[in-house]
Amino acid sequence: MKRRWHLSHRLAAAFLALAAAGILFAVAATTRSNDAKGLLQTVETAQVIAAAFYIVLPVEGAVEAASAVPVICKVPDTQIVSVVPDGTRVEVGDVIMTVNSDEVQKRVDQLRSQVAEGEENVRKTRAGGEKRLQNARTAFVKAQESSDLAQLKAKAAVEKAEAEVAFLEQEVAVADGEMEKRKRLREEGLVPITDVEQAEDALRDKVFSLEDARRSLTQARTDAETSLDLKKMDLRTAELEVQQAEAAFGTSVISAERQLAERQRDLEEAEEQLAGVSIRAPVSGLALIETTWEGGGGRRPRRAGDEIDEDWRVANVIDPSKMWVRCDIGEADIESVRAEMPAFVSVPAIGATELRGKVLAVDNLGRVSDAWEGGVPGKNVFAALIEVTTPEIKLRPGMGASVEIVLDHVTEGLAVPLEALFSKGGGTVIYRAEDSGFRELPAKVLKRNNALASIEADIEDRDAVACKRPPAALLLAAERGERK
Repeated sequence: MKRRWHLSHRLAAAFLALAAAGILFAVAATTRSNDAKGLLQTVETAQVIAAAFYIVLPVEGAVEAASAVPVICKVPDTQIVSVVPDGTRVEVGDVIMTVNSDEVQKRVDQLRSQVAEGEENVRKTRAGGEKRLQNARTAFVKAQESSDLAQLKAKAAVEKAEAEVAFLEQEVAVADGEMEKRKRLREEGLVPITDVEQAEDALRDKVFSLEDARRSLTQARTDAETSLDLKKMDLRTAELEVQQAEAAFGTSVISAERQLAERQRDLEEAEEQLAGVSIRAPVSGLALIETTWEGGGGRRPRRAGDEIDEDWRVANVIDPSKMWVRCDIGEADIESVRAEMPAFVSVPAIGATELRGKVLAVDNLGRVSDAWEGGVPGKNVFAALIEVTTPEIKLRPGMGASVEIVLDHVTEGLAVPLEALFSKGGGTVIYRAEDSGFRELPAKVLKRNNALASIEADIEDRDAVACKRPPAALLLAAERGERK
Protein backbone atom coordinates (compact mmCIF):
# COMPACT_ATOMS: atom_id res chain seq x y z
CA MET A 1 0.00 0.00 0.00
CA LYS A 2 1.48 3.31 -1.05
CA ARG A 3 0.63 5.76 1.74
CA ARG A 4 1.71 9.21 2.70
CA TRP A 5 1.74 11.06 6.02
CA HIS A 6 -0.05 14.07 7.34
CA LEU A 7 0.82 15.84 10.69
CA SER A 8 -1.54 17.71 12.91
CA HIS A 9 -0.94 21.45 12.51
CA ARG A 10 1.06 22.36 15.64
CA LEU A 11 3.20 19.24 15.85
CA ALA A 12 3.70 19.04 12.12
CA ALA A 13 5.00 22.60 12.03
CA ALA A 14 7.43 21.89 14.87
CA PHE A 15 8.76 18.70 13.33
CA LEU A 16 9.09 20.04 9.80
CA ALA A 17 10.94 23.11 11.06
CA LEU A 18 13.45 20.88 12.83
CA ALA A 19 13.84 18.52 9.90
CA ALA A 20 14.17 21.31 7.31
CA ALA A 21 16.82 23.07 9.33
CA GLY A 22 18.77 19.83 9.67
CA ILE A 23 19.58 20.60 13.26
CA LEU A 24 22.46 18.64 14.57
CA PHE A 25 22.19 17.44 18.09
CA ALA A 26 25.61 18.08 19.67
CA VAL A 27 26.40 15.79 22.52
CA ALA A 28 28.14 17.62 25.29
CA ALA A 29 30.83 15.40 26.56
CA THR A 30 33.23 16.76 29.09
CA THR A 31 35.19 13.49 29.36
CA ARG A 32 35.67 12.95 25.57
CA SER A 33 38.50 14.08 23.45
CA ASN A 34 38.23 16.74 20.76
CA ASP A 35 38.05 13.95 18.13
CA ALA A 36 35.03 12.37 19.81
CA LYS A 37 33.33 15.73 19.99
CA GLY A 38 33.88 16.14 16.28
CA LEU A 39 32.31 12.76 15.57
CA LEU A 40 29.27 13.62 17.68
CA GLN A 41 28.66 16.71 15.60
CA THR A 42 28.56 14.69 12.39
CA VAL A 43 25.55 12.60 13.51
CA GLU A 44 22.25 14.18 12.57
CA THR A 45 19.55 13.78 15.20
CA ALA A 46 15.84 14.40 15.58
CA GLN A 47 13.71 15.01 18.62
CA VAL A 48 11.26 12.46 19.95
CA ILE A 49 7.76 13.99 19.84
CA ALA A 50 4.30 13.04 21.02
CA ALA A 51 2.68 10.89 18.37
CA ALA A 52 0.17 12.97 16.39
CA PHE A 53 0.01 12.09 12.72
CA TYR A 54 -2.27 10.67 10.04
CA ILE A 55 -1.91 7.51 8.03
CA VAL A 56 -3.31 8.36 4.60
CA LEU A 57 -3.90 6.80 1.20
CA PRO A 58 -2.98 9.21 -1.64
CA VAL A 59 -5.11 9.11 -4.80
CA GLU A 60 -5.61 11.40 -7.75
CA GLY A 61 -8.94 12.52 -9.16
CA ALA A 62 -10.97 15.27 -10.79
CA VAL A 63 -13.43 17.75 -9.34
CA GLU A 64 -17.11 17.29 -10.20
CA ALA A 65 -20.25 19.18 -9.28
CA ALA A 66 -22.57 17.29 -6.99
CA SER A 67 -25.49 19.12 -8.57
CA ALA A 68 -25.34 20.29 -12.18
CA VAL A 69 -28.52 21.45 -13.94
CA PRO A 70 -28.14 21.57 -17.74
CA VAL A 71 -29.18 24.68 -19.66
CA ILE A 72 -30.67 23.72 -23.04
CA CYS A 73 -31.13 25.78 -26.20
CA LYS A 74 -34.69 25.51 -27.60
CA VAL A 75 -34.07 27.46 -30.81
CA PRO A 76 -33.09 25.48 -33.94
CA ASP A 77 -30.10 26.39 -36.10
CA THR A 78 -29.24 29.72 -34.50
CA GLN A 79 -26.30 31.85 -33.41
CA ILE A 80 -25.22 33.16 -30.02
CA VAL A 81 -25.75 36.93 -29.69
CA SER A 82 -24.52 37.37 -26.11
CA VAL A 83 -23.44 35.16 -23.21
CA VAL A 84 -22.42 35.82 -19.60
CA PRO A 85 -18.76 35.17 -18.65
CA ASP A 86 -17.95 31.62 -17.65
CA GLY A 87 -18.33 31.20 -13.88
CA THR A 88 -20.89 34.01 -13.41
CA ARG A 89 -23.10 33.73 -10.33
CA VAL A 90 -26.76 33.64 -11.47
CA GLU A 91 -30.16 33.49 -9.83
CA VAL A 92 -33.25 31.65 -11.07
CA GLY A 93 -34.54 33.38 -14.22
CA ASP A 94 -31.36 35.34 -14.96
CA VAL A 95 -30.45 35.48 -18.66
CA ILE A 96 -27.38 33.35 -19.34
CA MET A 97 -27.38 33.58 -23.12
CA THR A 98 -29.33 35.24 -25.95
CA VAL A 99 -29.51 33.86 -29.47
CA ASN A 100 -30.58 35.19 -32.88
CA SER A 101 -34.40 35.31 -33.22
CA ASP A 102 -34.89 36.37 -36.88
CA GLU A 103 -35.82 32.95 -38.29
CA VAL A 104 -37.95 32.04 -35.28
CA GLN A 105 -39.85 35.37 -35.47
CA LYS A 106 -40.48 34.79 -39.18
CA ARG A 107 -41.87 31.32 -38.48
CA VAL A 108 -44.06 32.64 -35.64
CA ASP A 109 -45.55 35.27 -37.98
CA GLN A 110 -46.26 32.65 -40.66
CA LEU A 111 -47.88 30.29 -38.20
CA ARG A 112 -50.03 33.02 -36.71
CA SER A 113 -51.34 33.78 -40.21
CA GLN A 114 -51.97 30.06 -40.82
CA VAL A 115 -53.83 29.74 -37.52
CA ALA A 116 -56.08 32.68 -38.45
CA GLU A 117 -56.79 31.02 -41.82
CA GLY A 118 -57.50 27.74 -40.06
CA GLU A 119 -59.96 29.40 -37.69
CA GLU A 120 -61.80 30.95 -40.66
CA ASN A 121 -61.82 27.59 -42.45
CA VAL A 122 -63.35 25.93 -39.40
CA ARG A 123 -66.03 28.64 -39.25
CA LYS A 124 -66.91 28.29 -42.94
CA THR A 125 -66.85 24.50 -42.82
CA ARG A 126 -69.11 24.48 -39.80
CA ALA A 127 -71.55 26.99 -41.38
CA GLY A 128 -71.68 25.09 -44.70
CA GLY A 129 -72.20 21.77 -42.98
CA GLU A 130 -74.93 23.15 -40.76
CA LYS A 131 -76.75 24.64 -43.79
CA ARG A 132 -76.60 21.38 -45.74
CA LEU A 133 -77.78 19.44 -42.71
CA GLN A 134 -80.66 21.87 -42.14
CA ASN A 135 -81.76 21.55 -45.79
CA ALA A 136 -81.62 17.77 -45.57
CA ARG A 137 -83.70 17.77 -42.39
CA THR A 138 -86.26 20.13 -43.96
CA ALA A 139 -86.51 17.85 -47.02
CA PHE A 140 -86.99 14.88 -44.72
CA VAL A 141 -89.83 16.62 -42.87
CA LYS A 142 -91.51 17.46 -46.20
CA ALA A 143 -91.10 13.89 -47.40
CA GLN A 144 -92.63 12.66 -44.15
CA GLU A 145 -95.57 15.03 -44.54
CA SER A 146 -96.04 14.05 -48.21
CA SER A 147 -95.97 10.37 -47.25
CA ASP A 148 -98.59 10.91 -44.56
CA LEU A 149 -100.82 12.86 -47.00
CA ALA A 150 -100.48 10.22 -49.69
CA GLN A 151 -101.42 7.56 -47.17
CA LEU A 152 -104.57 9.50 -46.25
CA LYS A 153 -105.52 10.02 -49.91
CA ALA A 154 -104.96 6.39 -50.78
CA LYS A 155 -107.03 5.29 -47.82
CA ALA A 156 -109.85 7.64 -48.82
CA ALA A 157 -109.79 6.43 -52.44
CA VAL A 158 -109.89 2.79 -51.40
CA GLU A 159 -112.69 3.43 -48.89
CA LYS A 160 -114.72 5.24 -51.58
CA ALA A 161 -114.23 2.38 -54.04
CA GLU A 162 -115.18 -0.13 -51.34
CA ALA A 163 -118.34 1.85 -50.55
CA GLU A 164 -119.29 1.94 -54.27
CA VAL A 165 -118.81 -1.82 -54.51
CA ALA A 166 -120.92 -2.41 -51.42
CA PHE A 167 -123.69 -0.13 -52.76
CA LEU A 168 -123.75 -1.86 -56.13
CA GLU A 169 -123.77 -5.28 -54.50
CA GLN A 170 -126.98 -4.23 -52.73
CA GLU A 171 -128.37 -2.88 -56.03
CA VAL A 172 -127.58 -6.20 -57.74
CA ALA A 173 -129.29 -8.10 -54.93
CA VAL A 174 -132.41 -5.89 -55.26
CA ALA A 175 -132.43 -6.22 -59.05
CA ASP A 176 -132.01 -9.99 -58.77
CA GLY A 177 -134.94 -10.18 -56.35
CA GLU A 178 -137.12 -8.03 -58.64
CA MET A 179 -136.33 -10.30 -61.59
CA GLU A 180 -137.23 -13.45 -59.65
CA LYS A 181 -140.48 -11.82 -58.55
CA ARG A 182 -141.50 -10.95 -62.11
CA LYS A 183 -140.61 -14.42 -63.27
CA ARG A 184 -143.07 -15.91 -60.75
CA LEU A 185 -145.75 -13.42 -61.74
CA ARG A 186 -145.19 -14.26 -65.36
CA GLU A 187 -145.61 -17.96 -64.65
CA GLU A 188 -148.91 -17.11 -62.97
CA GLY A 189 -149.86 -15.01 -65.97
CA LEU A 190 -150.12 -11.89 -63.97
CA VAL A 191 -147.48 -9.83 -65.91
CA PRO A 192 -146.38 -9.76 -69.49
CA ILE A 193 -143.04 -11.18 -70.66
CA THR A 194 -141.75 -7.69 -71.28
CA ASP A 195 -141.71 -7.01 -67.55
CA VAL A 196 -139.46 -10.05 -67.05
CA GLU A 197 -137.17 -8.90 -69.83
CA GLN A 198 -136.93 -5.40 -68.36
CA ALA A 199 -136.02 -6.89 -64.99
CA GLU A 200 -133.31 -9.02 -66.55
CA ASP A 201 -131.88 -5.99 -68.41
CA ALA A 202 -131.85 -4.00 -65.19
CA LEU A 203 -130.03 -6.85 -63.37
CA ARG A 204 -127.44 -7.07 -66.11
CA ASP A 205 -126.77 -3.34 -65.90
CA LYS A 206 -126.34 -3.57 -62.13
CA VAL A 207 -123.95 -6.56 -62.41
CA PHE A 208 -121.89 -4.73 -65.03
CA SER A 209 -121.67 -1.67 -62.82
CA LEU A 210 -120.67 -3.88 -59.86
CA GLU A 211 -117.92 -5.54 -61.85
CA ASP A 212 -116.67 -2.15 -63.02
CA ALA A 213 -116.72 -0.89 -59.40
CA ARG A 214 -114.78 -3.94 -58.25
CA ARG A 215 -112.17 -3.28 -60.95
CA SER A 216 -111.99 0.31 -59.76
CA LEU A 217 -111.50 -0.91 -56.16
CA THR A 218 -108.67 -3.18 -57.22
CA GLN A 219 -107.08 -0.34 -59.14
CA ALA A 220 -107.51 2.01 -56.20
CA ARG A 221 -105.78 -0.44 -53.90
CA THR A 222 -102.94 -0.91 -56.42
CA ASP A 223 -102.57 2.81 -56.88
CA ALA A 224 -102.54 3.31 -53.11
CA GLU A 225 -99.78 0.72 -52.61
CA THR A 226 -97.73 2.18 -55.48
CA SER A 227 -98.11 5.71 -54.16
CA LEU A 228 -97.18 4.67 -50.63
CA ASP A 229 -94.12 2.76 -51.89
CA LEU A 230 -92.95 5.80 -53.81
CA LYS A 231 -93.45 8.03 -50.81
CA LYS A 232 -91.56 5.56 -48.63
CA MET A 233 -88.68 5.61 -51.12
CA ASP A 234 -88.71 9.39 -51.07
CA LEU A 235 -88.73 9.32 -47.29
CA ARG A 236 -85.81 6.86 -47.15
CA THR A 237 -83.89 9.00 -49.65
CA ALA A 238 -84.49 12.08 -47.52
CA GLU A 239 -83.42 10.20 -44.39
CA LEU A 240 -80.24 9.01 -46.11
CA GLU A 241 -79.45 12.57 -47.16
CA VAL A 242 -79.82 13.65 -43.52
CA GLN A 243 -77.42 10.90 -42.43
CA GLN A 244 -74.95 11.83 -45.18
CA ALA A 245 -75.17 15.48 -44.23
CA GLU A 246 -74.57 14.65 -40.57
CA ALA A 247 -71.57 12.44 -41.44
CA ALA A 248 -70.14 14.99 -43.85
CA PHE A 249 -70.65 17.75 -41.30
CA GLY A 250 -68.81 15.84 -38.58
CA THR A 251 -66.00 14.69 -40.87
CA SER A 252 -65.37 18.07 -42.50
CA VAL A 253 -65.51 19.98 -39.22
CA ILE A 254 -63.26 17.45 -37.44
CA SER A 255 -60.77 17.59 -40.32
CA ALA A 256 -60.72 21.39 -40.27
CA GLU A 257 -60.38 21.47 -36.48
CA ARG A 258 -57.55 18.89 -36.61
CA GLN A 259 -55.63 21.00 -39.12
CA LEU A 260 -56.22 24.05 -36.94
CA ALA A 261 -55.02 22.18 -33.82
CA GLU A 262 -51.83 21.10 -35.61
CA ARG A 263 -51.10 24.68 -36.63
CA GLN A 264 -51.83 25.89 -33.11
CA ARG A 265 -49.39 23.32 -31.69
CA ASP A 266 -46.75 24.42 -34.19
CA LEU A 267 -47.41 28.03 -33.20
CA GLU A 268 -47.08 27.21 -29.48
CA GLU A 269 -43.76 25.47 -30.13
CA ALA A 270 -42.53 28.38 -32.24
CA GLU A 271 -43.62 30.90 -29.60
CA GLU A 272 -41.83 28.81 -26.96
CA GLN A 273 -38.74 28.88 -29.14
CA LEU A 274 -39.13 32.64 -29.55
CA ALA A 275 -39.33 32.99 -25.78
CA GLY A 276 -36.24 30.77 -25.63
CA VAL A 277 -34.04 33.27 -27.46
CA SER A 278 -33.30 34.51 -23.95
CA ILE A 279 -31.91 31.38 -22.32
CA ARG A 280 -32.41 31.69 -18.57
CA ALA A 281 -30.99 29.98 -15.52
CA PRO A 282 -33.29 27.17 -14.30
CA VAL A 283 -31.79 27.34 -10.78
CA SER A 284 -29.49 29.60 -8.79
CA GLY A 285 -25.80 28.85 -8.81
CA LEU A 286 -22.66 29.20 -10.88
CA ALA A 287 -23.09 29.30 -14.68
CA LEU A 288 -20.42 27.21 -16.41
CA ILE A 289 -20.55 27.78 -20.17
CA GLU A 290 -20.11 24.72 -22.41
CA THR A 291 -16.87 24.65 -24.36
CA THR A 292 -16.15 24.15 -28.04
CA TRP A 293 -13.06 23.45 -30.09
CA GLU A 294 -11.00 26.44 -31.14
CA GLY A 295 -9.12 25.79 -34.36
CA GLY A 296 -5.63 24.75 -33.29
CA GLY A 297 -6.09 26.19 -29.82
CA GLY A 298 -7.87 23.54 -27.79
CA ARG A 299 -11.25 24.12 -26.17
CA ARG A 300 -12.80 27.42 -25.06
CA PRO A 301 -16.19 28.52 -23.61
CA ARG A 302 -18.82 29.33 -26.24
CA ARG A 303 -19.07 33.00 -27.15
CA ALA A 304 -21.06 35.43 -29.31
CA GLY A 305 -21.07 34.35 -32.96
CA ASP A 306 -20.89 30.60 -32.29
CA GLU A 307 -23.46 28.43 -34.10
CA ILE A 308 -25.71 26.26 -31.90
CA ASP A 309 -28.80 24.14 -32.52
CA GLU A 310 -31.98 23.00 -30.83
CA ASP A 311 -31.60 20.73 -27.77
CA TRP A 312 -27.90 21.56 -27.43
CA ARG A 313 -26.60 21.99 -23.89
CA VAL A 314 -25.05 25.43 -23.75
CA ALA A 315 -24.23 25.65 -20.03
CA ASN A 316 -24.55 23.98 -16.64
CA VAL A 317 -25.62 25.72 -13.46
CA ILE A 318 -23.87 24.20 -10.45
CA ASP A 319 -24.03 24.72 -6.72
CA PRO A 320 -20.39 25.67 -5.89
CA SER A 321 -20.93 24.82 -2.23
CA LYS A 322 -21.51 21.16 -3.11
CA MET A 323 -18.56 19.68 -4.95
CA TRP A 324 -16.88 16.30 -4.90
CA VAL A 325 -13.81 14.61 -6.31
CA ARG A 326 -14.12 11.41 -8.31
CA CYS A 327 -11.03 9.24 -8.03
CA ASP A 328 -9.95 5.65 -8.59
CA ILE A 329 -8.69 3.33 -5.83
CA GLY A 330 -6.60 0.27 -6.65
CA GLU A 331 -7.93 -3.15 -5.76
CA ALA A 332 -5.10 -3.65 -3.25
CA ASP A 333 -6.30 -0.67 -1.21
CA ILE A 334 -10.07 -0.87 -1.62
CA GLU A 335 -10.63 -2.90 1.56
CA SER A 336 -9.05 -0.09 3.60
CA VAL A 337 -11.47 2.58 2.37
CA ARG A 338 -14.95 3.09 3.79
CA ALA A 339 -17.64 5.72 3.52
CA GLU A 340 -17.44 8.63 5.98
CA MET A 341 -13.63 8.43 6.23
CA PRO A 342 -12.11 11.95 6.44
CA ALA A 343 -9.89 13.18 3.64
CA PHE A 344 -7.66 16.09 2.66
CA VAL A 345 -8.11 17.59 -0.81
CA SER A 346 -5.57 19.71 -2.68
CA VAL A 347 -6.45 21.36 -6.00
CA PRO A 348 -3.37 22.88 -7.67
CA ALA A 349 -5.49 25.17 -9.84
CA ILE A 350 -6.64 27.18 -6.81
CA GLY A 351 -3.30 27.29 -5.01
CA ALA A 352 -1.98 25.69 -1.83
CA THR A 353 -5.27 25.81 0.07
CA GLU A 354 -5.93 22.48 1.74
CA LEU A 355 -9.61 21.50 1.76
CA ARG A 356 -11.36 19.09 4.08
CA GLY A 357 -13.48 16.26 2.78
CA LYS A 358 -14.89 12.84 3.46
CA VAL A 359 -15.49 9.64 1.54
CA LEU A 360 -19.04 9.82 0.23
CA ALA A 361 -19.29 6.47 -1.56
CA VAL A 362 -17.15 3.67 -2.97
CA ASP A 363 -18.18 1.47 -5.89
CA ASN A 364 -18.65 -2.23 -5.20
CA LEU A 365 -17.87 -3.15 -8.80
CA GLY A 366 -14.38 -2.65 -10.14
CA ARG A 367 -13.31 -1.87 -13.67
CA VAL A 368 -10.10 -1.93 -15.67
CA SER A 369 -8.99 1.65 -16.28
CA ASP A 370 -7.74 2.64 -19.71
CA ALA A 371 -4.02 2.92 -20.36
CA TRP A 372 -4.38 6.59 -21.30
CA GLU A 373 -5.78 7.15 -17.79
CA GLY A 374 -2.68 5.61 -16.27
CA GLY A 375 -4.32 2.23 -15.76
CA VAL A 376 -2.45 -1.06 -15.51
CA PRO A 377 -3.68 -3.87 -17.78
CA GLY A 378 -5.41 -6.57 -15.78
CA LYS A 379 -5.68 -4.45 -12.62
CA ASN A 380 -9.07 -3.32 -11.38
CA VAL A 381 -9.82 0.10 -9.93
CA PHE A 382 -12.84 1.19 -7.92
CA ALA A 383 -14.41 4.61 -8.28
CA ALA A 384 -14.80 6.66 -5.10
CA LEU A 385 -16.52 9.97 -4.46
CA ILE A 386 -14.87 12.36 -2.02
CA GLU A 387 -17.20 15.11 -0.81
CA VAL A 388 -15.47 18.46 -0.33
CA THR A 389 -16.79 19.76 2.99
CA THR A 390 -14.76 23.00 3.01
CA PRO A 391 -16.69 25.65 1.04
CA GLU A 392 -14.55 26.87 -1.86
CA ILE A 393 -16.21 28.89 -4.62
CA LYS A 394 -13.12 28.72 -6.85
CA LEU A 395 -13.59 25.02 -7.55
CA ARG A 396 -14.68 24.12 -11.06
CA PRO A 397 -15.65 20.75 -12.53
CA GLY A 398 -12.74 19.13 -14.35
CA MET A 399 -9.97 20.52 -12.12
CA GLY A 400 -7.40 17.95 -11.11
CA ALA A 401 -7.22 17.13 -7.41
CA SER A 402 -4.92 15.21 -5.07
CA VAL A 403 -6.75 13.42 -2.26
CA GLU A 404 -5.36 11.91 0.93
CA ILE A 405 -7.88 9.54 2.48
CA VAL A 406 -7.27 9.30 6.23
CA LEU A 407 -7.03 5.62 7.12
CA ASP A 408 -5.93 6.16 10.71
CA HIS A 409 -5.10 8.96 13.15
CA VAL A 410 -2.33 8.21 15.64
CA THR A 411 -2.70 10.28 18.85
CA GLU A 412 -1.01 8.16 21.55
CA GLY A 413 2.59 7.30 22.36
CA LEU A 414 5.83 8.76 21.04
CA ALA A 415 6.94 9.18 17.46
CA VAL A 416 10.25 9.38 15.62
CA PRO A 417 11.06 9.92 11.93
CA LEU A 418 11.52 6.78 9.84
CA GLU A 419 15.19 7.75 9.39
CA ALA A 420 15.72 7.05 13.11
CA LEU A 421 14.73 3.35 12.75
CA PHE A 422 17.41 0.78 11.96
CA SER A 423 17.20 -2.95 11.32
CA LYS A 424 19.34 -5.31 13.39
CA GLY A 425 19.14 -9.03 13.97
CA GLY A 426 15.63 -9.29 12.56
CA GLY A 427 14.39 -6.50 14.81
CA THR A 428 14.37 -2.71 14.97
CA VAL A 429 16.65 -0.49 17.06
CA ILE A 430 17.07 3.22 17.68
CA TYR A 431 20.03 5.23 18.93
CA ARG A 432 19.23 7.58 21.79
CA ALA A 433 21.60 10.48 22.23
CA GLU A 434 23.22 10.86 25.65
CA ASP A 435 25.91 13.10 27.04
CA SER A 436 28.83 11.05 25.77
CA GLY A 437 27.42 9.18 22.79
CA PHE A 438 24.50 7.12 21.53
CA ARG A 439 22.90 4.18 23.27
CA GLU A 440 21.37 1.45 21.12
CA LEU A 441 17.82 0.54 22.23
CA PRO A 442 15.34 -2.02 20.91
CA ALA A 443 12.15 -0.47 19.50
CA LYS A 444 8.75 -1.85 18.57
CA VAL A 445 7.03 -0.06 15.70
CA LEU A 446 3.32 0.34 16.41
CA LYS A 447 2.08 2.41 13.46
CA ARG A 448 3.77 4.32 10.71
CA ASN A 449 3.24 6.43 7.66
CA ASN A 450 5.79 7.48 5.05
CA ALA A 451 7.55 9.90 7.43
CA LEU A 452 6.84 9.04 11.10
CA ALA A 453 6.43 5.96 13.23
CA SER A 454 4.96 5.57 16.69
CA ILE A 455 7.14 3.22 18.75
CA GLU A 456 7.56 1.53 22.09
CA ALA A 457 11.14 2.04 23.40
CA ASP A 458 13.07 3.33 26.38
CA ILE A 459 12.69 6.95 25.35
CA GLU A 460 10.90 10.02 26.58
CA ASP A 461 9.36 13.05 24.99
CA ARG A 462 12.01 15.49 23.67
CA ASP A 463 14.79 12.89 23.71
CA ALA A 464 17.10 13.05 20.71
CA VAL A 465 17.65 10.07 18.43
CA ALA A 466 20.14 9.54 15.61
CA CYS A 467 18.90 9.84 12.06
CA LYS A 468 21.80 7.81 10.73
CA ARG A 469 23.67 4.92 12.28
CA PRO A 470 26.36 6.36 14.65
CA PRO A 471 29.98 5.26 14.25
CA ALA A 472 31.19 2.59 16.65
CA ALA A 473 33.32 5.11 18.54
CA LEU A 474 30.15 6.87 19.73
CA LEU A 475 28.22 3.78 20.86
CA LEU A 476 27.79 3.40 24.59
CA ALA A 477 27.72 0.15 26.52
CA ALA A 478 24.62 -1.93 26.04
CA GLU A 479 23.71 -1.72 29.73
CA ARG A 480 21.43 1.10 30.54
CA GLY A 481 23.25 3.74 32.57
CA GLU A 482 21.88 6.60 34.49
CA ARG A 483 20.69 9.39 32.24
CA LYS A 484 22.98 12.38 32.25
